[in-house]
Amino acid sequence: MVRDAIGLVHALRYRSVATVIGHDFGSPTAAWSAVTRPDVFLAIALMSAPFHGTTTLPFDTADDSATAPGPADPSFLEDLGRGSPHPAPPRKHYQAYYRTREANENM
Repeated sequence: MVRDAIGLVHALRYRSVATVIGHDFGSPTAAWSAVTRPDVFLAIALMSAPFHGTTTLPFDTADDSATAPGPADPSFLEDLGRGSPHPAPPRKHYQAYYRTREANENM
């Protein structure tokens, strides 16, 4: 996605942009754009999704017997669906809702 953003900047015949703004899923893309190419993306604004920064990569792990972690556990969606102990409607994560036909019809 960062390469796509760079391609867009170049297609518009610019060498850099003053600011790139990311909203929701675009926030990490905007942040990584500025992290990887600060010469192209001079400033960023992030909305609705935090960027937790870069991580350190582990090295010298080829001989480790530990296995790589699997994909994130989506069980939190099930926990939300169960609701809370008090009488309230069951909750649903907005991304899970937007994947449904009901959401498509409502929009």
